[in-house]
Amino acid sequence: MLIMRYLNKITIFFLSTIFVISSCNTDELTDLNINPNAVNEIDMNLLLTQVQLLNNNSGYSFEKTWWYLPGYMQYMAATHGVLDFGDKYLNSRPEDLAGFYEDSYQNAVLNVNEIIEHTKEDPAQKGLYAVARIMKVLVMHRLTDFYGDIPYSEAAKGFSEGILQPKFDPQEGIYQDMLKELEESVSIIKSGASLTKPEQDIFYKGDMAKWNKFANSLMLRLGMRMSKVSPNGAKQWVAKAISGGLMESNDDNTVLLHANGPSDINWNPLSFLNTDPEVVGSKMSRTFIDWLKNNNDPRLMIYTMGIGPKEGPFDADPANQKGMPNGYDEITIKQYEGLPETQDVDLDLTYSTINVLLVSRTSPSIYMSHAEVEFLLAEASQLGWISDDAAAHYNAGVTSALKQYAIFDPSFEVSDAEVQEYLEAHPYNQEKGLEMIGEQYWAVNFTNPAEAWANWRRTGFPVLEQIQYKYGSYDDKIPRRFQYPLDEPSVNTKNYNEVIARQGPDTWQTRIWWDK
Repeated sequence: MLIMRYLNKITIFFLSTIFVISSCNTDELTDLNINPNAVNEIDMNLLLTQVQLLNNNSGYSFEKTWWYLPGYMQYMAATHGVLDFGDKYLNSRPEDLAGFYEDSYQNAVLNVNEIIEHTKEDPAQKGLYAVARIMKVLVMHRLTDFYGDIPYSEAAKGFSEGILQPKFDPQEGIYQDMLKELEESVSIIKSGASLTKPEQDIFYKGDMAKWNKFANSLMLRLGMRMSKVSPNGAKQWVAKAISGGLMESNDDNTVLLHANGPSDINWNPLSFLNTDPEVVGSKMSRTFIDWLKNNNDPRLMIYTMGIGPKEGPFDADPANQKGMPNGYDEITIKQYEGLPETQDVDLDLTYSTINVLLVSRTSPSIYMSHAEVEFLLAEASQLGWISDDAAAHYNAGVTSALKQYAIFDPSFEVSDAEVQEYLEAHPYNQEKGLEMIGEQYWAVNFTNPAEAWANWRRTGFPVLEQIQYKYGSYDDKIPRRFQYPLDEPSVNTKNYNEVIARQGPDTWQTRIWWDK
């Protein structure tokens, strides 16, 4: 319930500390000196680790969003199992996506607000303060992109200010404030070399120069998100982001390295695709496999390990890879394959399987990449917002995109010669520029479908098939947003009614502010 989301902050603090400790090594533990009887002595650096671990990226509620998003974006297809919900836009379990909303406010939002509150007046913690404000943008940015208007200005203030029924802020205002937060954080980071680095930072290990690049790159992403609804404002923020300094290579990527610890907080949230028995009916999507094959893309055998039984061996010949069509169940897939009703389709021996090296518990998570930055700059150039060469940014984006997966496994290294061959085979076409950029943005975000979904809603690229499945609680169009928790109308009635009147019906097809 909403009230419980904003209560018991002290309890959550202690739980957060416990979870963080479980992710630290022995040397880190020797430095801890926390009085369990005094909340105000909790090390805010440790709380930063907790926010980064649970920043909409780990835990069961986030895992559930992956039951939907790979199907929405037609990376994966399913005849049954948990990925079936996204494959066919089934809304039979709306509580799955509501859990992401509730857990984010109870954990990441609450904790990052606490860091900001406890460091804003302390000159010795200005570095942590700036990083926490950037992290808050990363947390709220995904929340608002999922749901639209959300509690923002009054969020997580149940204990401190007694606000148990927070208002929903309009997304336009949320975006303006997030951009302001990034601009001011960058200003703090650039204020002087004596800035104290945050400890326990598992993104950049306290490297403030990289945090500056990340903040400006995030500013670029948010600015471009407004391209359809506020082009003039978008241009201004894009210019500010560029002047502040952006990611320059894959070394600047925002990466979270996971560990196979005792708690799923430490695991890559995609690992359920490799370990969960309910994922039995899922394979790589025909849409994605065909795109990779048609473009002779060297990532084909990075994204899939081939066709074969779970124990192997796999047919890893790129020419033989085959994706499963979206929108079929265990009965209709037989008809698709031309089999009699008495014969089942052996999914393992028919369709390509996701590469387990991308979805192990210890596989990295990429929050933002240099490739994304270059594709966004290519789009801005294509639109005439900046005077740069769109083709140069496109080529730089493709280069980084092809090479970024080496952090998952050395075997994923794509050679310079392969990159050059790919670029020569797919030269940038000015007339089809936006489509080419959108498709590459989609391809590079295979392990980050939340970002792919957002960019698809904004740009319309790639052009995806609308599936035709007529059974169950089915929506015949790719969803445009998630619904609020089912109890929101009863526990936050006035504010819920106001946001529905302003934003539109609480359905999957209601478009949020920037999705025009």
